[in-house]
Amino acid sequence: CSRLRQLQALLCEGGSVTPDGILCSLGIDSRYNEGCTELAKYLFYGLYEQNQPNMEHASDDFPEEMLDDVIMLIKAECVHLYCNPLNYSYLLPYVSHWRNLHLYCMTEAE
Repeated sequence: CSRLRQLQALLCEGGSVTPDGILCSLGIDSRYNEGCTELAKYLFYGLYEQNQPNMEHASDDFPEEMLDDVIMLIKAECVHLYCNPLNYSYLLPYVSHWRNLHLYCMTEAE
């Protein structure tokens, strides 16, 4: 939670240039934006680093774009997180304790 709170503190500073939120889209949706990838690595403790052992098994069975199918909107008081059923199980241990989390996850059929 401390890493998320540090980011959210940036949104609470006030002033005329403080953004309403931070949008982080991974993979092809952000054209593999380096900043978004770094933010995900920071929040998820390196889960999205190249050759991460706990993701290797999944990447054998599923295309990379399925694993990268993550969009976050971090606001000062809440977080909106979109994911799919595949990466849900990988992300859950990292986000289950976040306050005011709005989780959007497709079903297996979708």
